Amino acid sequence: MGMESYFFTISISNDIMNYDITKNFFEKSCKVGPYLAPSGKLFKRYIKDEDRFTIDNKAVVTIYESEKQTDVNFSLCFSNYSVNVEYIYNISKQISDLSKSDSYLILLDKKYQFNGMEIKHFKELLLLSHKEKYNIFITNYGNMNIDILPQNFYSYINKIWL
Repeated sequence: MGMESYFFTISISNDIMNYDITKNFFEKSCKVGPYLAPSGKLFKRYIKDEDRFTIDNKAVVTIYESEKQTDVNFSLCFSNYSVNVEYIYNISKQISDLSKSDSYLILLDKKYQFNGMEIKHFKELLLLSHKEKYNIFITNYGNMNIDILPQNFYSYINKIWL
Protein backbone atom coordinates (compact mmCIF):
# COMPACT_ATOMS: atom_id res chain seq x y z
CA MET A 1 0.00 0.00 0.00
CA GLY A 2 1.21 3.45 -0.88
CA MET A 3 0.79 6.94 0.51
CA GLU A 4 -2.93 6.94 -0.35
CA SER A 5 -3.91 4.21 2.10
CA TYR A 6 -3.90 2.98 5.65
CA PHE A 7 -4.31 -0.49 7.04
CA PHE A 8 -4.78 -2.46 10.22
CA THR A 9 -5.59 -5.97 11.37
CA ILE A 10 -8.16 -7.40 13.76
CA SER A 11 -6.81 -10.61 15.25
CA ILE A 12 -9.29 -13.01 16.83
CA SER A 13 -8.58 -16.22 18.73
CA ASN A 14 -9.94 -19.30 17.03
CA ASP A 15 -12.57 -20.38 19.53
CA ILE A 16 -15.36 -20.37 16.96
CA MET A 17 -13.81 -18.10 14.32
CA ASN A 18 -12.24 -19.30 11.09
CA TYR A 19 -11.93 -18.22 7.48
CA ASP A 20 -15.36 -19.51 6.41
CA ILE A 21 -17.27 -17.92 9.30
CA THR A 22 -15.48 -14.61 8.76
CA LYS A 23 -16.05 -14.60 4.98
CA ASN A 24 -19.70 -15.57 5.53
CA PHE A 25 -20.10 -12.58 7.87
CA PHE A 26 -18.91 -10.24 5.12
CA GLU A 27 -21.13 -11.83 2.50
CA LYS A 28 -24.20 -11.35 4.71
CA SER A 29 -23.32 -7.88 6.07
CA CYS A 30 -21.63 -6.11 3.16
CA LYS A 31 -21.58 -5.81 -0.58
CA VAL A 32 -18.64 -8.10 -1.38
CA GLY A 33 -16.76 -7.66 -4.64
CA PRO A 34 -13.63 -9.08 -6.21
CA TYR A 35 -10.28 -7.44 -5.64
CA LEU A 36 -9.08 -6.34 -9.04
CA ALA A 37 -5.49 -5.13 -9.12
CA PRO A 38 -4.22 -3.03 -12.02
CA SER A 39 -1.85 -5.11 -14.13
CA GLY A 40 0.63 -2.28 -14.60
CA LYS A 41 0.50 -2.77 -18.37
CA LEU A 42 0.01 -0.03 -20.94
CA PHE A 43 -3.54 -1.13 -21.65
CA LYS A 44 -5.97 -1.29 -18.77
CA ARG A 45 -6.20 -4.84 -17.58
CA TYR A 46 -7.03 -6.01 -14.12
CA ILE A 47 -5.91 -9.13 -12.35
CA LYS A 48 -8.34 -10.79 -9.95
CA ASP A 49 -6.67 -11.64 -6.66
CA GLU A 50 -8.44 -14.63 -5.09
CA ASP A 51 -6.93 -13.99 -1.64
CA ARG A 52 -8.51 -10.56 -1.23
CA PHE A 53 -11.94 -9.04 -1.72
CA THR A 54 -13.59 -5.66 -1.35
CA ILE A 55 -16.46 -4.61 0.90
CA ASP A 56 -18.96 -1.87 0.12
CA ASN A 57 -16.47 -0.37 -2.36
CA LYS A 58 -14.63 1.10 0.64
CA ALA A 59 -12.09 -1.43 1.90
CA VAL A 60 -9.91 -4.30 0.76
CA VAL A 61 -10.08 -7.32 3.06
CA THR A 62 -7.68 -10.22 3.44
CA ILE A 63 -8.36 -13.07 5.88
CA TYR A 64 -5.49 -15.13 7.26
CA GLU A 65 -6.16 -18.24 9.32
CA SER A 66 -3.78 -20.19 11.52
CA GLU A 67 -4.34 -22.82 14.20
CA LYS A 68 -4.61 -20.23 16.97
CA GLN A 69 -6.19 -17.18 15.35
CA THR A 70 -7.95 -15.57 12.43
CA ASP A 71 -6.53 -12.26 11.26
CA VAL A 72 -8.66 -9.89 9.20
CA ASN A 73 -6.61 -7.23 7.45
CA PHE A 74 -8.31 -4.05 6.21
CA SER A 75 -6.84 -1.55 3.73
CA LEU A 76 -8.65 1.71 3.03
CA CYS A 77 -7.93 4.92 1.16
CA PHE A 78 -7.57 8.28 2.94
CA SER A 79 -9.97 9.80 0.38
CA ASN A 80 -12.96 9.53 2.76
CA TYR A 81 -11.11 9.03 6.01
CA SER A 82 -13.47 10.48 8.64
CA VAL A 83 -16.51 8.59 7.33
CA ASN A 84 -14.71 5.33 6.64
CA VAL A 85 -12.95 5.16 10.02
CA GLU A 86 -16.36 4.97 11.70
CA TYR A 87 -17.60 2.49 9.08
CA ILE A 88 -14.61 0.17 9.49
CA TYR A 89 -14.70 0.42 13.29
CA ASN A 90 -18.31 -0.82 13.24
CA ILE A 91 -17.44 -3.69 10.88
CA SER A 92 -14.44 -4.63 13.06
CA LYS A 93 -16.58 -4.50 16.20
CA GLN A 94 -19.16 -6.83 14.66
CA ILE A 95 -16.44 -9.32 13.69
CA SER A 96 -14.92 -9.13 17.16
CA ASP A 97 -18.33 -9.67 18.75
CA LEU A 98 -18.79 -12.95 16.82
CA SER A 99 -16.07 -14.49 18.95
CA LYS A 100 -16.19 -15.15 22.67
CA SER A 101 -12.41 -14.81 22.88
CA ASP A 102 -10.15 -11.80 23.02
CA SER A 103 -9.57 -9.82 19.88
CA TYR A 104 -6.74 -7.45 19.14
CA LEU A 105 -6.14 -4.42 16.97
CA ILE A 106 -2.77 -4.62 15.25
CA LEU A 107 -1.37 -1.36 13.92
CA LEU A 108 2.04 -1.56 12.31
CA ASP A 109 4.07 -3.34 15.00
CA LYS A 110 1.79 -2.67 17.98
CA LYS A 111 -0.99 -4.81 19.42
CA TYR A 112 -3.94 -3.42 21.42
CA GLN A 113 -6.86 -5.13 23.15
CA PHE A 114 -9.84 -4.49 20.86
CA ASN A 115 -12.63 -5.95 23.03
CA GLY A 116 -14.43 -3.00 24.61
CA MET A 117 -12.37 -0.41 22.74
CA GLU A 118 -14.35 2.78 22.21
CA ILE A 119 -14.44 4.39 18.77
CA LYS A 120 -12.64 7.48 20.07
CA HIS A 121 -9.65 5.39 21.18
CA PHE A 122 -9.71 3.44 17.89
CA LYS A 123 -9.58 6.69 15.91
CA GLU A 124 -6.73 8.04 18.03
CA LEU A 125 -4.63 4.88 17.61
CA LEU A 126 -5.28 4.68 13.88
CA LEU A 127 -4.38 8.31 13.28
CA LEU A 128 -1.30 8.07 15.51
CA SER A 129 -0.05 5.08 13.49
CA HIS A 130 -0.64 6.70 10.08
CA LYS A 131 -0.35 10.40 10.92
CA GLU A 132 2.57 11.18 8.62
CA LYS A 133 0.93 9.47 5.62
CA TYR A 134 -2.41 11.12 6.42
CA ASN A 135 -0.86 14.59 6.61
CA ILE A 136 0.95 14.11 3.30
CA PHE A 137 -2.28 12.90 1.69
CA ILE A 138 -4.25 15.91 2.98
CA THR A 139 -1.51 18.31 1.85
CA ASN A 140 -1.43 16.79 -1.65
CA TYR A 141 -5.10 15.99 -2.25
CA GLY A 142 -7.17 17.66 0.49
CA ASN A 143 -10.36 16.24 1.98
CA MET A 144 -11.91 14.45 -0.98
CA ASN A 145 -14.95 12.88 0.73
CA ILE A 146 -15.28 10.11 -1.84
CA ASP A 147 -14.98 6.33 -1.49
CA ILE A 148 -12.11 4.97 -3.56
CA LEU A 149 -10.43 1.62 -3.11
CA PRO A 150 -6.68 2.00 -2.48
CA GLN A 151 -5.67 0.23 -5.69
CA ASN A 152 -7.89 2.59 -7.75
CA PHE A 153 -6.80 5.88 -6.22
CA TYR A 154 -4.14 6.95 -8.71
CA SER A 155 -6.32 5.99 -11.69
CA TYR A 156 -9.05 8.18 -10.22
CA ILE A 157 -6.65 11.09 -9.60
CA ASN A 158 -5.31 10.85 -13.16
CA LYS A 159 -8.84 11.04 -14.56
CA ILE A 160 -9.92 14.10 -12.60
CA TRP A 161 -6.62 15.99 -12.88
CA LEU A 162 -6.07 15.47 -16.61
